[in-house]
Amino acid sequence: MIEVYPTRSKDELAIVLCRPEIWPLLSKRVNKPDRNLLPMGREVEYVMIAKDSLIIGCAMFEQLYGGVQFHPYVLPEYRDGNATEAVSKAIDYGFGIGEMLLADIPIEHDSVADFARFLGFLDIPQNSDKMMNKLRLGAKQWAA
Repeated sequence: MIEVYPTRSKDELAIVLCRPEIWPLLSKRVNKPDRNLLPMGREVEYVMIAKDSLIIGCAMFEQLYGGVQFHPYVLPEYRDGNATEAVSKAIDYGFGIGEMLLADIPIEHDSVADFARFLGFLDIPQNSDKMMNKLRLGAKQWAA
């Protein structure tokens, strides 16, 4: 059974975010993972994603004008068979924070953008940032 729970523990977050496969997605400036550089401001909320008490991922939610920026991370070895349920549970949690989830996914990660679309995220029309897939998911749309 997959569950999500809120956390502010850098030790827990480091299990996922300091992995070499995940860290480059967080920091373009610092090559070496460093738990002390994790964003921990008041406007950022984290949940851990666990399956049978084993941490398999986490998600970050950041309050922005127009919605809540959503960053889910599932460890590669747990993605097959778990990613859809894990990210869906994180989305459910996110709608307790705000009515609109936003995702900015670099174009070099098109498979991630395709996964977000599979979950119901819609493209946001844009003219400016051709390096990002900008997507949104509303609470009413998710509930449908």
